[in-house]
Amino acid sequence: MLIKLAQALMTLREVAQAVEVDPSAATVAVDLFERRGLVRRLPHPHDILTDPPPALAALDADDIAALTRIFVTLNTKPEPRTTPTADSN
Repeated sequence: MLIKLAQALMTLREVAQAVEVDPSAATVAVDLFERRGLVRRLPHPHDILTDPPPALAALDADDIAALTRIFVTLNTKPEPRTTPTADSN
């Protein structure tokens, strides 16, 4: 199986099919491999998402920083909320 993966560049969908997992599982695995320096991701030449949409490309550094903070907040596990009890009043 590893030989097949090493023979040529593959899309994530092709990787998933080769190892018989869901595409989302392949994405998680490739993300881990990339962080460890075991694989390198390249944009697909026909991928329309390689260039940001014009509205996103027009954002300045402050807007990008604000957007990044929003995404970090959305992707962070929220702290459990504590609800006041009758004893706490």
